[in-house]
Amino acid sequence: MRFYTIFPLLLFGLLSPVWYPAQLDVTGQLLITELYYDTPGDDGQEEWIEITNVGTAVILLSDIRIGDEESSGGREGMKRFPEGAQIGPEQSLIIAQTAVGFRALFGFNPHFEMIDSDSTVPNMRNSRLWATGDVALANDGDEVLLLQDAAILDAVNYGDSTHYFAPSVAGVFRGQSIERVPANCDSNTAADWQPARVPTPGTVQLDAQCTVVMAAELETLPTIGDIQGTTDISPMVNEIVSFRGVVTGWLEDRNANGITFYTLFVQDVPGTEDGDPATSDGIALFLGRKRPSYQIGDQLRITGQVTEFFGYTEIDDDNLEILVEGGQSPLPEPVIWDWSDATLTELESWESMLVAVPDAAAVVGATFSSCALIAAENADRLFQRNEQAPTGLVLPIIHTSDVDCTGFPQLKTGDRISNIRGPLIYQFDQFKVVQQEPAALHIDQAAWPERPLPLIPTANQISAATLNLENYFDAVDNTGTLAEPKPSEDDIASRQAKFVHLIGNLLGCPTLLGVQEVENEPLLATLAEALTQPCGFRYTISHLDSPDARGIDVALLSDPRRVSVGAMRLQQVCTTINTGIVDSTIDCPTG
Repeated sequence: MRFYTIFPLLLFGLLSPVWYPAQLDVTGQLLITELYYDTPGDDGQEEWIEITNVGTAVILLSDIRIGDEESSGGREGMKRFPEGAQIGPEQSLIIAQTAVGFRALFGFNPHFEMIDSDSTVPNMRNSRLWATGDVALANDGDEVLLLQDAAILDAVNYGDSTHYFAPSVAGVFRGQSIERVPANCDSNTAADWQPARVPTPGTVQLDAQCTVVMAAELETLPTIGDIQGTTDISPMVNEIVSFRGVVTGWLEDRNANGITFYTLFVQDVPGTEDGDPATSDGIALFLGRKRPSYQIGDQLRITGQVTEFFGYTEIDDDNLEILVEGGQSPLPEPVIWDWSDATLTELESWESMLVAVPDAAAVVGATFSSCALIAAENADRLFQRNEQAPTGLVLPIIHTSDVDCTGFPQLKTGDRISNIRGPLIYQFDQFKVVQQEPAALHIDQAAWPERPLPLIPTANQISAATLNLENYFDAVDNTGTLAEPKPSEDDIASRQAKFVHLIGNLLGCPTLLGVQEVENEPLLATLAEALTQPCGFRYTISHLDSPDARGIDVALLSDPRRVSVGAMRLQQVCTTINTGIVDSTIDCPTG
């Protein structure tokens, strides 16, 4: 065991201009190593948090956040490190509430302070996009977490909080701290922590090797393949099961009501699989609103109820028990994606397993909201002309988060993308890959297509086009729900400018223009007015409010110089695709 003392002199030059290498994931390298929350005097002045780089490389801290708010948008606190901050290998840094309060207790300055009290000590920055309050560690119990983007690098809960693991780290008496011993061992359990009667800011104990529990040394449990079975419904559905797995990925998903849910993906520990190619070796753990602190490579022992969520086998979050048995376990080899063999039966046997696309794939659906793309074997654009979805022909690739999609590439149809790898999930009747490392994706940009010539009708012709305006909403909150988009005035103006260019220059001001997904007629009126300059006329608007509660309407814009609309009405039409819509006003033949 080694003892290291980090002196405050290391602060000098911390923020000096230097060249920084590109930083990737630092999971398992940057850890919370000591908390001082119940101080002798004023907690709001004297609290502090210690972090340590237990890795072998310099870690850049500018985009790292630390605080006690576990949920995005919450009312506790989250802070960001100053621009240019970094931490060296085996170095510890102290983040104090105030430098004055810390110095009065320990005789030297912390590396950072959250509340400005000393101009010589760098201030932490607020992270208001994550939390609206201030960091204040509750003496009865609280959580502290380190974030990189939306991923948790490390987390600890103490006292009466069991948010990340149970049992929690036991509380301590006033004037004592809790510290991680050894500082470089992380099992995501209370066993990593012990009380310190005398706090030791800047001093940590590093062990040469952390003990990892091997699956062969543990009790025999069913494999994940046993739980998944050979059909699309688990043979153990609704049963309570215990099993073991290694973490292969995670997903953060926010629904239309603004509620964020989390899912963890685990797979049989390599060497313990059932060996049956008809059964999946992976399964999803639904964590509900609880943000996971587990890391890829953690070996877990799980007890929970098997459920089927719209055809997706997962373990429910109700009474879910997770025990970390070790970290940095080897990951299973991914299943190699085969475009020619990607049938529904084959994909079901890969559900929640790691998959990898061996060669570059073509982008056939551009990035949606910076969080997803559609890949295919070939670059030809695909059209769904019947009810049968093109399963296997296309593969959606999604970010680990649809809340914060930082790092996901902006792409266009025709680009080629390689290094696709992640758990294969089943969501909204589609199999998708959750790309765990967006930075690993390699993009070969395709040339931009030639600009199409607008259709110019002759004297005896008219031109017609349709255009999906894709959630063209105003800034007024009509529903009071998070499901309704509420763009800013700048966003609305920007979208209108794009529509004017598209309709006026690329489409050539069609005689008839059918539009979809617009909230109301006033938006179309301002668009029609803006189009008078490139088109030389003002479109007539034919619009009726849709019964769709979301405000997604259709409308017709027409050139009054060439056509006139005599009458209009809303009416469903018949289709061979089973939409699930029943309308008593229309009689569609069978099929």
